Amino acid sequence: LGTVSEYPDVICFNADRDSRHASMMGVGFAACLMPLAFFVSVVWACYQLPVRINDGDTRFLENVRFLLFRFRPGCHWYAVAFLSRNLCLAVIPALNDAIMQIIMTALIIVPFLGATLAWRPWVLQAANA
Repeated sequence: LGTVSEYPDVICFNADRDSRHASMMGVGFAACLMPLAFFVSVVWACYQLPVRINDGDTRFLENVRFLLFRFRPGCHWYAVAFLSRNLCLAVIPALNDAIMQIIMTALIIVPFLGATLAWRPWVLQAANA
């Protein structure tokens, strides 16, 4: 049996007692959909970018400028990589073991450091060093 310290009377995954845990899970699931929807839209925008540039769609470029202004031309894909890294790092505190948190953080940060050094995607050259 598990519970949360703020709500000691709500027993997790116990449908026999009450449905408050199910409603909490529903709200949590809905809250997770918002950042995932943003991530999917960023992937779509980065996929569409070369096509839209060839078509001369300046309105599209104005709409996604906030994603692209920090990356040099040709490295627009790094916006997806950057968000993927941040999404993975945000999940790490859910792990209960501190050693595993440190290992997972290193396993995420080190490859992205290597990618930054290899592709140098940032417009600001100091960020690439």
